Amino acid sequence: MVVLIKKSSKFRRKSNPKLDHSESIAQKSFQSYLSESLHRLLADQKHGSNSLSLSWFIPCFKFLQGMNRAFAKLVKDLNYPISKWKGNFAEEYLSYTLNMLDALNSISSSISHVGISRLTLTHAISLISNSPSSAIQHLKPIIPRKVKVENPKNKGVGSFNCDEEKVIHEAMMKMKGINLLILRVLVSGLSEVNGDLSWLNSAELEGFDLNFSDSLVVKEIEEVNEAVKRIKDGLVEEQLSSKNELVAEELKKKLGEIENLMEMVNKEVNCLFSEVLARRSELIDCLRLPKSSS
Repeated sequence: MVVLIKKSSKFRRKSNPKLDHSESIAQKSFQSYLSESLHRLLADQKHGSNSLSLSWFIPCFKFLQGMNRAFAKLVKDLNYPISKWKGNFAEEYLSYTLNMLDALNSISSSISHVGISRLTLTHAISLISNSPSSAIQHLKPIIPRKVKVENPKNKGVGSFNCDEEKVIHEAMMKMKGINLLILRVLVSGLSEVNGDLSWLNSAELEGFDLNFSDSLVVKEIEEVNEAVKRIKDGLVEEQLSSKNELVAEELKKKLGEIENLMEMVNKEVNCLFSEVLARRSELIDCLRLPKSSS
């Protein structure tokens, strides 16, 4: 899956006339942050490219962390803490964050899968000089793990207890669409995805003209696989030239780069996972409190 980014307007900023001045400013501040940050992030990805770089994953997670913190600030500025969230409103947030945690787990598993393939290739390179036949057996391209993506379902809130709750819900839905879109793009870059991804072109991304196709590759993994093929073909033909030896050294270097980038990405995955889990657990504790005190 590849994201195609076209020039478009920013999010249409909505304001609620029933909010007081400070609350209205908080709403507009969140909307501006979301729009400007997303534009900066997507500008780093080449228009129409079917290739992602692992280095782009890091600002993606930085953006997601920043967006979730901006949402927490909005909740605080509107003076409507999660201790007040009830019913379908709370369930909507719990469902959304569960989808996020599932996506983060999938990314973490895909990183581990690539790590295993990387170790196998590193071992294969060490065998080239003394045991070419054994090297051939271990020189295998990095094959993405298969994952199934299911469409998230919105239960809907129906009615709201106050204007602040409505504003927070609107922000939550916008944030949900962006969060899950970016995570699904990253999952697709590291995995072979099965499932309908049409929901990604949703109204929640109003103001951004995003299109999706069925092919997406991580540049660093693609380069490794191309080098593996060249080396393996040379070994099979028993023509391991000095040029192929240079390719083997370059492959070793690329594997080291992937290792470093994967460690950095995994660190960001764990950071975002911890933040989302902590926020989710806080809400669950608040929902349980009335029952325990009754």
